[in-house]
Formats: sequence, structure tokens, C-alpha cells
Amino acid sequence: MTRYALAAAVSLAIFPSNARADQTSSVPLHAEPPPQATASSPVPDPDPAFARWLDIDAASISIRYRFVRGSSNTRFNQAQTQDVLRGKVKLDPNARVAVGFTVQSGAGFPSSWNNTGLGTGDRRSSIFLKHLFADVTPLHGVEVQYGGLGLIRGENTEMTAYDNDGYIVGGRASVRRPKDVFFDEISVTVAYLGDLTTSNVFTRFEHLDRHNFTQVLVVKRLNPHVQASTDYVDDDLEGGVWRAAGRFTIGGRFIDSFRAEYGVRVTEGPHDTAAGVTAEKTVGHVLFFAGVSHVGRLMSVLNGDRYAQGTHVFTGGSWRLPADLVAGWFVSGELSGPDPSLNRSRLDLVLGWNALQTMRRARLVR
Repeated sequence: MTRYALAAAVSLAIFPSNARADQTSSVPLHAEPPPQATASSPVPDPDPAFARWLDIDAASISIRYRFVRGSSNTRFNQAQTQDVLRGKVKLDPNARVAVGFTVQSGAGFPSSWNNTGLGTGDRRSSIFLKHLFADVTPLHGVEVQYGGLGLIRGENTEMTAYDNDGYIVGGRASVRRPKDVFFDEISVTVAYLGDLTTSNVFTRFEHLDRHNFTQVLVVKRLNPHVQASTDYVDDDLEGGVWRAAGRFTIGGRFIDSFRAEYGVRVTEGPHDTAAGVTAEKTVGHVLFFAGVSHVGRLMSVLNGDRYAQGTHVFTGGSWRLPADLVAGWFVSGELSGPDPSLNRSRLDLVLGWNALQTMRRARLVR
């Protein structure tokens, strides 16, 4: 652990936080907004080739090297690949009625990576339609979704909440009218959470009539420097769990912002907790982060596999490169954990192509 922590302290940076369900990619891709007009440049073409029909939120192809050592042996020492395409097909020009989708590699709830066969693990090449849902906006600031959905986390990340690559089938209603209802977002989800090894959304659709997952989430931007959220979830796998998190923008010399997050199981049985603090800093094209996480046994079932059971220190980062490439890294070391430990130390090295940015440059999408 010492050499990983030392290496981390010298170099590393930040993967973007996952405040919303649509952030499924594990790759730290810096998506830039569409170009805007300036005093010295003309107004850009308002109608890229496929903008009438498509809103693309993410498109990437990535490869990573992953090394994970437990208390007694090396568990993973391998190269993996990841493919992600996420967006909406608009059925009317204003996208009031749309069909959302996520096409992604990886088999199962906590995974979006395929083994290449280099290193540990057999070669696996799988890609699935993981999310497919109707998306209707009957009023400004009101959204209703139904079908195969992602999970929403507010300001909590996959450290204390659900893995970025997770999924459910069911319905969600969201209100984002802070002038009318105080909160920036109120979302209620009623769904089925399960089929943890079944990525194909069409197979999981057979459980649309089942209900074992209820979530109520609220998000509030308290001021320009503080945004917070809290939610309560009741599901068959974890029981009742209350979570809360806040992101604080301080703009300091060494820290731009930090996030504090917490979750606790509140139903009968062990009141396991998950908590963590992450500090972030941007220097040029590089984002840096470092922090500490603590995850109890029952809270480590559905969260991101980087944040394993026990207490860990971690750091990581992403560096935007030419040609819409992004390099990322993540390093963690265990301070305390179960015996035997499955994640005593970990190293991820990622190289990704942000295909969405390339598509924007080609004026295919906004």
C-alpha cells in the first residue's frame, strides 16, 4: 500500500463525479459544451446533421489496465475495454417525447468492461442495450420516464450509492421547478432492482410489473458554492437506506472543491454505513482528486467496485489529450478492512477516446 499511496501523492487526478443517473461511463472523459458565438466568431450552425433526431450525452471507446491485490494474492492483473453510447431519439423537435437509450459493454450490474484475455480472466466480448425508456416532458421542468432506467444519486457518488453502470426497470417522475417548489429537483422512482447478471434490457423487461425498489430524492443548490442532496431508498437487497451529500466549491489555491457524502442502513439488522470525502483540483487540462472512503459490508454490495469494503485512501485523475483522447488513473490503498481483504491495493490506468467531442467537431450532434 505504501508505494501506491506515495505514487498517488506525487501524481494523480480526478474522475468526474456522478451526480446523475446518466453518468454511466467509468472513463474520465471531459465533454465540452457545443461551441457558442463570440464577438469575433459567427453564430455556429444551429442544426447539426442529426440534431433534429438525436441528443447524444456520451460516446466513448476506452481501454484500461487494472491491477487489484487482496490480502493474500493478486486478484486482477488485466487489460479491459469499454464502449459507451448514451442518448435520446427525439420524437418531436423539442424532445418533449423521446426514447432514451444506453448501449454499453460489460455483463452485469457493476460492470461496463470486457476482458481482452491479456492477463487474468478469459476474453469476453459483450455489448448490450442496458437502458431503454420512454421520456416525456408534459410541462416545462416536469419529466416522466418509464422502462429500463439508470439510477440517480444526487450529490452522492458510486462510493456511497449505486455503481455507475447499474440499472433498474420501472418508472420515475421528476420535477425541476425550483421557483415553484423550493428544491432544484424532486424525483420519485418506483421500480424493480435485480437481475444483477442480466444486462440485456429486453430480458429484464419481464419484471416491469414487479416492485421492490422505491426512492425519493431531493436536490438543492443552497448558494453558488454549495449544492446538496438527500434521498431515501427502500429495496429488497439493501433494505432501507438514507443518504446525503454536499458539494462545496471553495476555489482555493490547492483545492477547487470538495464533496462529503454519507449513507446508512436504517432498517432492522446491522446499521452499516458508507462515507467519504473527496477533494478536487483542476490544473490546466488535468483534474486531480484525492480522498478517503469507508464502506460497511452491507453497503458494498451494489456500490462502485473501486470503493470496496473497508477504509481506503485514494487518488486519481484525468488528463485531456489531443485528438479527443483522455488519459485517466486511479490508485487506492487499504487502511483497514475485512480479513481476508479483497482490495488491499488497486491501480487503474485508462486511455479513452471521447467520440462525442469528435462528433460535435464534425457538426453531427450538438
